[in-house]
Amino acid sequence: MADFFVASSAAAPAAKRVQEPKTTPSPLADNTESVGTAKGAGSNFSMLSLIPSSPDVVLLHHPSLKLNHINYSHAHSLANQPCRRPPVRNGKTRKKSLRASPLTWMGVDRGEEAMSLLIKAQATAAKNKKAKETQCLNGTKEILDGVLQACAQDYAEGIAELENLYSAFQMELAASYDRERKHWLEAVAEQETFQSSLEELIKAYQESEETREKEHIEALALARSGINNAKSVVNKHLQNYTQSTLHFAKKILVDLPKKFALRTCRKRKPTRSSNRLIQSTPRTSSQSYAHLGTLDLQILDLQKPLQSPEGRTLLARGQESRLYHLGWVTGTGGGISIRQGDKVYIAPSGVQKERIKPEHIFVLPYPRPSPETFLRKPTQPLKESACTPLFWNAFDLRGAGSCVHTHSQHAVMATLLWEGETWEVSHLEMIKGVRDAGTGKALSYLDTVVVPIIENTPFEEDLKDSMAEAMKKYPNAAGVLVRRHGVYVWGTDWEKAKTQTECLDYLFEVSVKMKLAGLPTKLG
Repeated sequence: MADFFVASSAAAPAAKRVQEPKTTPSPLADNTESVGTAKGAGSNFSMLSLIPSSPDVVLLHHPSLKLNHINYSHAHSLANQPCRRPPVRNGKTRKKSLRASPLTWMGVDRGEEAMSLLIKAQATAAKNKKAKETQCLNGTKEILDGVLQACAQDYAEGIAELENLYSAFQMELAASYDRERKHWLEAVAEQETFQSSLEELIKAYQESEETREKEHIEALALARSGINNAKSVVNKHLQNYTQSTLHFAKKILVDLPKKFALRTCRKRKPTRSSNRLIQSTPRTSSQSYAHLGTLDLQILDLQKPLQSPEGRTLLARGQESRLYHLGWVTGTGGGISIRQGDKVYIAPSGVQKERIKPEHIFVLPYPRPSPETFLRKPTQPLKESACTPLFWNAFDLRGAGSCVHTHSQHAVMATLLWEGETWEVSHLEMIKGVRDAGTGKALSYLDTVVVPIIENTPFEEDLKDSMAEAMKKYPNAAGVLVRRHGVYVWGTDWEKAKTQTECLDYLFEVSVKMKLAGLPTKLG
């Protein structure tokens, strides 16, 4: 064991007091290492520090005292001798007396006891430190075990939740696949059905085209034969008329005009005029004929002029053909009605207007007791026009003799560009062809034409009430526009209804072009 000395407090009874030599502090005094507390007989150490000074010298140092390190032999001599002054060295002046040291320098035995206590203290501290470290490690291990257990539980729960989600996803995916496959099979079946229907339609269309072409050829042949028959009948009647006129002139001895004297019976080609209804009345009221359409020439009974019901039937049929060629009643839409006294002539519904025949016309009584009352119905299973209730508005509220309903594009565009409840235009020359429905007088260039606009409905007969309300609100209007549909125009007879419709359609067309060009349609 290395040599050492022990510094003790002044309370030790067996210690001899020595004065602490005043020496230079050792640079190793600050390099201390705490070793704990040692207790022994006759000593009381608190917070001792072991200060190494040399390989064979150690110093026990109390932290409240300031000690310098000395070697063991010097300490032993100081412990056995009283306090004295240090001798003179190298002839220098004696230093001041050493102050009384608060320490008692003790021998080796007491030092060994203190050292053993110190070692025990160190062992106890190490043991306590190891116990604390063990306790800390155990606590840390318990915490880590708890964390690991919680992590394992969370992991197990997460795995279970993922398995549930995966199974649900698989089930949903399978259901979605089945659903999409079902839709695909339905689409394939629908496509096959559509394909078969399309093939049937194409086949039916081809057959109808063949039938239509055959009917057209037959109609042309019939028309040619009718024309030839008409030519012969007309020539015959002209011949009879000329002969009777000459015979009558000879009886009364009156000179005839040169044109009658020179008239001869010769063949005359019938006038062909497309898109026009021509009514020709010879000099005698008992002879009448009408040319309808391009090749559709029909001869009336000579004893039944156009004022007869049969004549009105033929006239209504001819007007329908003219409206078709003007583009107002394309398809099966639109129509015309003519009232003659207590009879109303109306075209059928769902029939091509250019191919209507006189036997297709309905004849209704006016006033009509019930919707099921007819004076004459076509032999074919046809239905009266869906516009019949609206035609009746013109007859009841305006006393009209005829009413025309068209699906003119110009009228439809006018209802789209004028968003209000009326269409208005002024300062156009064609306004002179429109008549005031209240007074019956023709309008002037400076007047403003006002036509009310009503909203369309899914079914035509549902327009009756709104049309009647508009006619009452605008009693001077010559017609009523139906938005996105067309127009209804009336007149005291079929000629005025026809001219009114033509003038209004012209004004609709011009006003639409003016509106699109940014020009004002009504001047102040």
